[in-house]
Amino acid sequence: MGGEGTLPYSTVMLDKFIRGAIYLIDHSIGVWGWTVSNEANNLRESPDGVRLRAFDVVEAYNRIRRGVAADIRMSPGALDPFNAQLGNVADWFSTIYENIDGADFVAMHGYIRGPDSSLVLSKDKFQDAPLQWQSLNYVGCVLDLLEYLPDKYKELPVYVTEFNHIWISTEADGKCGWVTDQRAGEVIAAAYGVALANKFGGLAIYRWMSDDWFVYNNNQVLDTVRSLIEEVYND
Repeated sequence: MGGEGTLPYSTVMLDKFIRGAIYLIDHSIGVWGWTVSNEANNLRESPDGVRLRAFDVVEAYNRIRRGVAADIRMSPGALDPFNAQLGNVADWFSTIYENIDGADFVAMHGYIRGPDSSLVLSKDKFQDAPLQWQSLNYVGCVLDLLEYLPDKYKELPVYVTEFNHIWISTEADGKCGWVTDQRAGEVIAAAYGVALANKFGGLAIYRWMSDDWFVYNNNQVLDTVRSLIEEVYND
């Protein structure tokens, strides 16, 4: 939406968005699946002066799903697993999946809080309401949120469409992005390992370029990904 939020709010702009999304999906080639919206429960993804609601995601998703070809794979966009600005993310998650017209996979986001591979299996949780149930790190933050997925979707493949270590240190010091030493590779290998253990459909490293987590020239990240891909093909 050009900086105006992950979903438009006005009726005119929403109608235009729905038509554009349907056209794009139906005329694209080689796309495995589609997600609608991105971290809509994070206030920064709301249009200016508006607070998006879970049912705004439901409406946009259902209208697009009803308008595209029957064989299109779709999922609601991943939510911010740690954000409570617009309410408990668990409530958002269950409300969305209880009211959509079906899904073909489940898109999730998950992160750890520094370049330390041991955080991937951390048991630490939030201490304050409303997120006391939620783990502070991937993979727990994904698995904890999936507990709120309605039963009819429990067998769908789970795709973690964003993963990184949030900070360059293990403290919230404001310095963001991937480190460029061996710790980056260790983090990715650990994250991939638990994705396999939990039978996730896929794990996407955030992100190729355009912000502090760019990896297009990070050899530690790229070499690790290449090595993991080679292992898959050799098996």
